[in-house]
Amino acid sequence: SASAFSFRPSSPRAPSSGINAEYGESVAKAVLAQLVVVTRPDVEDSHFDKTRWTKDLSPFLHLWKRLNQGSDLVKLSPEQIPGPKEDDPPLLAFLLQERQSAIVLLQKVHGDLSKISKVIRGTLLLTNDVKSNATALLKHEVPPAWSKKWEGPAAPIHWFRSLVGKCVAVGGWVERCQAGTLLASPADLSELFHPAVFLNALRQETARRLNQPINSLVFKSQWGGAGIKGAACPVVIEGLMIEGALFDGSRLVECNRDSPAGSAIAPCTVAWVVEVEAKKQPADTVQ
Repeated sequence: SASAFSFRPSSPRAPSSGINAEYGESVAKAVLAQLVVVTRPDVEDSHFDKTRWTKDLSPFLHLWKRLNQGSDLVKLSPEQIPGPKEDDPPLLAFLLQERQSAIVLLQKVHGDLSKISKVIRGTLLLTNDVKSNATALLKHEVPPAWSKKWEGPAAPIHWFRSLVGKCVAVGGWVERCQAGTLLASPADLSELFHPAVFLNALRQETARRLNQPINSLVFKSQWGGAGIKGAACPVVIEGLMIEGALFDGSRLVECNRDSPAGSAIAPCTVAWVVEVEAKKQPADTVQ
């Protein structure tokens, strides 16, 4: 089984013939990005153009409404989305904070879009904040007031879908954690807004369960095998992708010319273990 990665850049070599698929896909993405820039409407005028706003902003408003149909997240009161308490275990504390911050952002976006809709309908006066958010959307950009809270995808429609999807998913993480089943099934870290913080919370949770100093723990990963010895909180991570190589669970191989830019890899078990215990286990290096 493989328990660690050590990536080494290979010597640059030109493809023997044709165009490498990964390079071709990168070029295609760059061209599409340029096309988006070319097709952006001219929105430098400071005045409010009701016709333009109605035509160009309605798709965003309709998409947002559709994404939130059947959900009460935008209606939740602060009391219904409590943050962590001082005595909460590390994993639960992280997830409660993650959910609270996510829903607060969701509600802010909902409120800002509602104001844009009201300005278009003539029931609200135009303010600088509304104009700033609308201008960004007219440029097919995520408004800075939102992106500074969470960067996310560059395109607003993808940003909307990702925000709503993650909000719903994080709620499920909280429920599983409170039920004590969070670590019993594979986890997809792409459902979180801050996956790196989750891994740090997992380290704190492990230290608490093992009654060990947090600095005595080291990170271990493994594909296949019987599991990680000495792991108090092992997690199976699914939905992993790799770029620039192919991985079969035990070794890295070079991409073929027709390989996609990214490819899925098998689920991986990760855990924090006491350093002394970690040294007893083989540390295979994937090269």
